Amino acid sequence: MCAAFKGERIGRALVMLGTFMGPLSQWFVFWLLARSGGPRAPGEFATIMAYATPVFVASGWGLRSTCITLREEHPFPAFLKLRILGLGVGLGLIVGIGVLLGLHPILVGAVAVMKIADGVLDLLYAPLQKNEDLLSFGMLMVLNGIVTAFGALVLAMCSSSTGVIVLGSSLGSVVTMVVSIPVVRARTGRGGGKTPEGRSGELAHLIAVSSPVAVWQVLAVLGANLPTWIVSLMGTSADVGRFSGAAYILTVGSLLGASLNSMYIGKYRTVVARSGSAELVPIAADAVKRIVLGGVAASVVVFVAGVDALSMVYGSGFEFSRSFLVCLTASAVLTAGAQITNAALLALNMYGDQMLVAICSLVLSLVVILPFWISGTGGGMWAGAACAAVGSVTKIGLSWWYVRNSRRLFSRRIV
Repeated sequence: MCAAFKGERIGRALVMLGTFMGPLSQWFVFWLLARSGGPRAPGEFATIMAYATPVFVASGWGLRSTCITLREEHPFPAFLKLRILGLGVGLGLIVGIGVLLGLHPILVGAVAVMKIADGVLDLLYAPLQKNEDLLSFGMLMVLNGIVTAFGALVLAMCSSSTGVIVLGSSLGSVVTMVVSIPVVRARTGRGGGKTPEGRSGELAHLIAVSSPVAVWQVLAVLGANLPTWIVSLMGTSADVGRFSGAAYILTVGSLLGASLNSMYIGKYRTVVARSGSAELVPIAADAVKRIVLGGVAASVVVFVAGVDALSMVYGSGFEFSRSFLVCLTASAVLTAGAQITNAALLALNMYGDQMLVAICSLVLSLVVILPFWISGTGGGMWAGAACAAVGSVTKIGLSWWYVRNSRRLFSRRIV
């Protein structure tokens, strides 16, 4: 019992580390490109990634989340087949985009390899999360980050080509995908449930069930980038630079939330399967309360030291008010908390409600900027901060309302 608890704690720590290592390894690749090719090389990489990320998020069709949480039993190969079909569509789109933008074929190919391997690996993680094997899951995530950075570094020493360096970074996803196959096979080899439908009916059913999750994930990507887009429309280029510097606070909140979601989603699924929503609600509430209390402490630290710290890190021209930084910190904390309630909604199979949360969050985030827009007095920085704050408040507030009222909502929908 003690050993199992210790293993779970180590697994959670590895998942947290692996979640943060992914973006850090990508930043390291960006830095290598800047050092070897000047500003043009990372610009080309950032351009193709800006298109590739939403394309492959959409092509993933939310299958990882439904594979983990769907109460109906479906064999894992059915999910894998759909994922491969979606990645094929994504590959065609990203190649077409690369041709239209006139990007180098090696760079486009390298990003395609990376994203396809990431897409397969993303689904291979699902059985590990479903069985709450956080130790294996976390170790694979850490391996991915290490090999990504190491592969890019080795090829950067051999060539200054942007495509070659990015191809080296894709080794992280490819190697981790290969290593994860026997680990996942041990999990899925014990057999999955069979559905009464034929194979074609089964795939069509999974497409329909996963569609709200797919929409939610695409809207989440849009919502995460919306504050920066708002600042770019309403402010100056200097405002965008300053906001982006401070917005790393939001990035930390998103990464923390993603790691918590990965940790809790399998546990929440088990709780729902055992005793329904009655037991899940207080468990999720306790997790959210702990995040909020930690956020209060973080906000105090930011209020006291945030202005001086960011000025020291970025230098002159990056001055922020204390209230602005506290607003971003509060938004980041609520974003992390919303990921916990998202995990609960997924465990409850309330996929459509989760999609509605994302839609409402996006709409209200746009509505809140109207006073800034109508006044015409600038305020691009505060418009972006308000957009982030309203979006995070809406997500956690509305999603928690759905979780708390899940028993009543279920009783209306059944029959």
